[in-house]
Amino acid sequence: MKNAIVSSNLQAFRRLTFDLSADNPVHLFHNTIDKRQDALSDMHYEPEVGIVLKGRMRREYEGWRADFNAGDVWLCGMWEPHGYRIMTEPCEVVVLVFLPEMFTAAVRTSIDWLEPFGCPPQQRPKVGAGDRSRVLRIAADLLESQRLCGAQQTAWRVLLLQELLLMLRTGWSVPANETALNTQTYRRIEPAIRLVFETTRFVTVAEAAKRCGMGRNTFSTLFKTVTGISFAHFSLQYRLNAAARLLTAGSLPVKAVAKECGFTDVSHFHRCFTEYAGISPARYRRQRIHL
Repeated sequence: MKNAIVSSNLQAFRRLTFDLSADNPVHLFHNTIDKRQDALSDMHYEPEVGIVLKGRMRREYEGWRADFNAGDVWLCGMWEPHGYRIMTEPCEVVVLVFLPEMFTAAVRTSIDWLEPFGCPPQQRPKVGAGDRSRVLRIAADLLESQRLCGAQQTAWRVLLLQELLLMLRTGWSVPANETALNTQTYRRIEPAIRLVFETTRFVTVAEAAKRCGMGRNTFSTLFKTVTGISFAHFSLQYRLNAAARLLTAGSLPVKAVAKECGFTDVSHFHRCFTEYAGISPARYRRQRIHL
């Protein structure tokens, strides 16, 4: 019975894609968070574009963080670990996630739509003070698209996303000494990402490299280039994120959570989790349950 509970809990947070397809290549989220809130790291295949409508949100990436106010836009690349922290509530946001193939296959222009997503987060295009009203207008139109359905809804969202990205790119170019990553580069490491997301067990670098058809050194270098972190760190983050969700999803003992998430040594799990979340697993569970 305990294993059945674990499996059920794991299905609640395993998310490789947003069920997007060629017919449904973009998805919109509209959220209002009415209290200050932290979030653990997230990562997904689809690039992400977000607009703050109200309040202030702190976006957190590996080695960099920044605050976004009403009319500001954030970008997240493919498989890029990221998180957020609400600084001023209520905080209202519109978020789009989309299949990168949507632009490479359907929009025949010389523009590399994914170029800004492949740059380090601190070097991505930013909204100028004079453009915030235009961004908010685009956000309002995106919300209006919820009244539509099917191909018409998709067409409007794609067009509005293009308009937003074109506005951001005006006057911006890839910074010197930086090479933006393209879809094909991301695709090369995708088998390793899928391997991590298929299980919460410990996955070795050698195993991941073999899945991608590369030598260990070549794979490690490419993975760090694409995601900004090592594969070992990436895998560890996912397992710790899984553990955090299991801790608040039920009454599974900490020892059992550690084992389910690939930690054979409970003290090692305790040490890693405390460094990751800032508090012990037991305290994390108590705090989250009483939120």
